[in-house]
Amino acid sequence: MISALELLTAARHSPGAPLTSGETIYAYSAPPDQRAGFIEHVWMRDGAEVARHYIPLGTDRPWPTWSRHRLRAGEYTVAVLAQDGRRLAERTFTAVSRARRARPRRRWPRH
Repeated sequence: MISALELLTAARHSPGAPLTSGETIYAYSAPPDQRAGFIEHVWMRDGAEVARHYIPLGTDRPWPTWSRHRLRAGEYTVAVLAQDGRRLAERTFTAVSRARRARPRRRWPRH
């Protein structure tokens, strides 16, 4: 089993602040048994696969693994799959559309 699957963003967030489209998010996983083979990080948005990363494992690679993805608005699931297809870990989250800043109205001087 995966001992951890952490989701981290490149931007600093206030606790409880929503993730927004355009941000890059990182999925870190730490497989405790380092047998030769691979794991997969599968990124899904609104039920459709948007990315799949094959990550090699082995005794010569004893560090945690990671993948990243630039978000669009939607419901996300990041799953870690074993080489045989078993689901080892999973996290879900929502990314919201980035609010567009209103352009200031230009005020023309009165004559």
